[in-house]
Amino acid sequence: MDPARPPGAGPGTRHGQPVRPRRHLPHTPQRPAGALGGARHPVVAQLVGTGELLDALAQTSPAATRTELRQAARAFERATRTHERAAQADHRALRSAARGVLRAGDSLGRGEDGGTTAMVLSTLVLVTLAAARWHSAHGHAQQAAAARQAAQHLRTAYWTVAATPLKAMRHEAERLPDPVRRHHTTTITVSLPEHAEHMRHGPGWDALLATLDQAQNTGHDPVTLLKIVIGQRELDTAENVNYVLIWRIRHSINLPTAPKPATGQTPASPRAPKPAEAAMHPTPTSPGQRRPRR
Repeated sequence: MDPARPPGAGPGTRHGQPVRPRRHLPHTPQRPAGALGGARHPVVAQLVGTGELLDALAQTSPAATRTELRQAARAFERATRTHERAAQADHRALRSAARGVLRAGDSLGRGEDGGTTAMVLSTLVLVTLAAARWHSAHGHAQQAAAARQAAQHLRTAYWTVAATPLKAMRHEAERLPDPVRRHHTTTITVSLPEHAEHMRHGPGWDALLATLDQAQNTGHDPVTLLKIVIGQRELDTAENVNYVLIWRIRHSINLPTAPKPATGQTPASPRAPKPAEAAMHPTPTSPGQRRPRR
């Protein structure tokens, strides 16, 4: 389950921008999550493809996350072992994505590169948990345990790279005028009435407000945007809805995943929502505290 690494793509080699192939990845792994409820052959193929993608990310990860991602890839490899054969065509997109990651070279793990990696890992946590549920439902106890172990390693790697961009988003939210915060709070409450109260008091709330505000400033209607990203996949199994929505929104409309530091400018007055674009592309805590689970 080790995609062939292109010649010369060793540590420290730059084969283009790692951000580019990673930027398209969050949409690619969503198919396995959706497929993990269907026929056995397509599911097995998606598991194998996800494993190849994890292996590619592990090979190109920076030192800060390399150990966790390698352990995640190793654990998930055990989750792909079944008596069923994978249909080659059913994981072609994932294999292509894995090769794209390898061709792009090693990730820097900071700035937009790090933020985009966090976005990818956020999706892969959900995929590995979906795999664990599928295996459990089919009586594959060892594979289910391996998938859960992979998810835990991915969570650890996620928090390593997500801390900085999420902190920057929170700082942006602190500069928002109260009327703007209330406007976005109302938008979320209307869009997700069953989750809104818990979201409002949970980690990631301010980062979500900042994300919605950036989306509105780039010409998107937050109500329409939330409706689209909520419909991409169910949220009931998400351990933190705020974080899931942040990365879905940023991926869907190509927002930067690592906002620039504050410039000291005075916040603008409340803005009226603008029409959404017609076409859209289909925190860790302080030491000693328990990290919020996704």
